[in-house]
Amino acid sequence: VDLGLADEETIEFNIEDLVVGQNIAKITARNSELYKTDTISYTILDNPKILISDITYPEEVELNKKFTLLFNLDKNSLNTPKNVNVEITYGKTTQTLSMDELEEITLIEVEVLTNDFTEENTNFYIQINYEDNENHHYIEQTTLNIKLINLSWWDKVKLFLKGLF
Repeated sequence: VDLGLADEETIEFNIEDLVVGQNIAKITARNSELYKTDTISYTILDNPKILISDITYPEEVELNKKFTLLFNLDKNSLNTPKNVNVEITYGKTTQTLSMDELEEITLIEVEVLTNDFTEENTNFYIQINYEDNENHHYIEQTTLNIKLINLSWWDKVKLFLKGLF
């Protein structure tokens, strides 16, 4: 594009081989009379990513007991996850926790009562729903299994009935 000294024009171009993170580009404008170079910095964001890690829980537990389920949520991206919603579901119980964004490793602690179990082998579903800056939705999930031990025959009947209703 050939411009006069007071002329102005917008030029769009694509940047190839984008690299996630902080980048620098050198821009040069010149004609027969002028030569101008400038450097701009720009950031390429990846999709937000959350890791569920360091899960701590008993693999076996007795009925009528309480325990703490612990795990970390870790931001594993340059982009910050927004509108983070944590759901822990077991039996007919769902516990939820929400946060505006996840900037750093966050320890999640959930108190669990085994009275809420509906089966001898109970699956725990941890699901993390979150968004990016453009409201695109993402999901991370994992499943755990905890077994009830030392059950009497009456405990087993109560579990069966609880599962029906």
